[in-house]
Amino acid sequence: MEFLWNLDFINAQGLLSGCTKEFNAGNILDKTFREIWETTPLFSNIRSGIKNVAGRCQYCIKNHYCGGCRAIMWHTTQNLWAEDVACPQNHN
Repeated sequence: MEFLWNLDFINAQGLLSGCTKEFNAGNILDKTFREIWETTPLFSNIRSGIKNVAGRCQYCIKNHYCGGCRAIMWHTTQNLWAEDVACPQNHN
């Protein structure tokens, strides 16, 4: 299992979210974590979309495991694949 982002939010009802609560991926009371990670459209899109990140994130040497904070980009630009302007790697 390859982790591109921290998947650290499971609420009391079992809902699993990515790096932000708004990205609901599934419920661990209904499916295993592995099933959610491998079959949920949200995580599938994030895994395949890493190639679509824009700007400096696209060329960053850490892109294969980081990809920038997609939640920050969604909240600030409404574009899941925008460059992560808050990343310290992006500042020369």
